[in-house]
Amino acid sequence: DEVWSGLVFDDTKTPFVSLAELAFSANYTDLLDRLVILTSPSKTYNVAALDFAFAVIPNDSLRRRYFRVGRDQAECTPLGLAAAEAILVNDQHNSSECRRRDILTPHNGKCEPWRRELVQFLQANRDYTIDFIHNHCAPDVYVAAIPEASYLIWLDCNGLGLSNPAAYFRDQFYLGLSDGDPFFGKVQSGFCRFNFACPRPVLEDGLSRLAAAVESVRSQRREKSLQ
Repeated sequence: DEVWSGLVFDDTKTPFVSLAELAFSANYTDLLDRLVILTSPSKTYNVAALDFAFAVIPNDSLRRRYFRVGRDQAECTPLGLAAAEAILVNDQHNSSECRRRDILTPHNGKCEPWRRELVQFLQANRDYTIDFIHNHCAPDVYVAAIPEASYLIWLDCNGLGLSNPAAYFRDQFYLGLSDGDPFFGKVQSGFCRFNFACPRPVLEDGLSRLAAAVESVRSQRREKSLQ
């Protein structure tokens, strides 16, 4: 699953999709026979409503099995195909070999300059978010893992001692974070997912609400300690 491959922050980190190009060029038959790569421009370009995704399956037999299982799936719309071509294909690459390479390493299309600017913007927002939380919310809330891609960051909120921190942020401070329970289950509850793909003023407002929520819990603790 390489749906986030267009939003990798570190250029030294290589998405798995590039392994397909290596397998083709080196003729790694064993790998090609087992390789299935699923991806979509939906996350990087915010075009999920166009309902476009694709699979790279080099092995003909495996590809036919895939088509049989998914034969009842909906067809991609013309707008989805047009958007995908603009994103994935470089107009200067006319041969089928070049077009195959564009799809396997899909950062060569007409939208590539925009994507690079987006990644820089998101990385700056990520770093700002991490620094803010470290300075204003830790150790009650801290970043569980620094994301190497995407625009989502997981926060460990167990230090607040709340049964449902996501509900607390939403109901008391009008801050909407994704509850981690559907992802981790009750065994590892207390996590929230924060989306930093927004203009900086919106991000600053959201982080200020998070800091206010943390400070409110701290204030209640201090009051109890004095009783």
